[in-house]
Amino acid sequence: MTYGACFGDVVGAPSEFSGAPRDVATMELARSDYDCTDDSILTCTVAKALTDWDGRDDDAFVELLSRRFVVDVHDYPDVSWGGRFVEWALAGGHGSYGSFGNGSAMRVSPVAWWASDEAEVLRLARLTALPTHSHPEGIRGAQAVALAVFMARMGSSKQKIRAALEARFDGDDGAFPYDLSRSVDDIVASGYGINETCQHSVPEALCAFFDDSSVDYESTLRSTLRLGGDADTQCAMTGAIAEAMYGMPEGYEKNERERLRRVGLLDRLETFEKVCPAYRNRRRA
Repeated sequence: MTYGACFGDVVGAPSEFSGAPRDVATMELARSDYDCTDDSILTCTVAKALTDWDGRDDDAFVELLSRRFVVDVHDYPDVSWGGRFVEWALAGGHGSYGSFGNGSAMRVSPVAWWASDEAEVLRLARLTALPTHSHPEGIRGAQAVALAVFMARMGSSKQKIRAALEARFDGDDGAFPYDLSRSVDDIVASGYGINETCQHSVPEALCAFFDDSSVDYESTLRSTLRLGGDADTQCAMTGAIAEAMYGMPEGYEKNERERLRRVGLLDRLETFEKVCPAYRNRRRA
């Protein structure tokens, strides 16, 4: 969910444009000097918005998120926001610009803990995408990550999660097919590099989670870094899923809480944790 996604964000941030770290197998994951990127900020905002919404009017929730995202851009001007996102926010955040970038997938994980069943997960994931990512691929990317987190926290095996995602996102409806059979080695050998679209970053991040080398929270982040892709966003995705499946090591969570405290975001997650029983009772590593 959120601490797992936010820690993944800062772990990946130094490698966003530099490829896989040479010492990825041994590097200290908490060594990053980043406090957050847009991934962490918007994840925290989604979490807080869920606690402030009465759950009745979907349009009202989309409008609430839009307003909060605009405030985030003004409150955190030095974060490396996406160019179109900044233009949208500075123009008042009125109406989606139809993005299919991976921003919808990086911020979605709180809904997987808030929702009570798969149908609600998919509905809420769509709503969190709509302020900016109304393109079908932007919505699908958010739904794929949210569903993976939900199934992981409900105790599904990696095999069952992969089968469910492949069946739902197989491309039969004319959309981009998610090939989740690839290993990290396969993806690296293909010449994969940074790509900020949902179509070419969400499936690869999911493959890193499913990879045989990913056996706990930490190894999942290392597998994700090996991709050499959009590291902060992909580690936010896989960090969220791995936290749900394996639990997040106490030291990493403590580290992340302190980071979020420094930048004024911790209260959003603590509020979410307080009112969301599923997350409050989450699995511990």
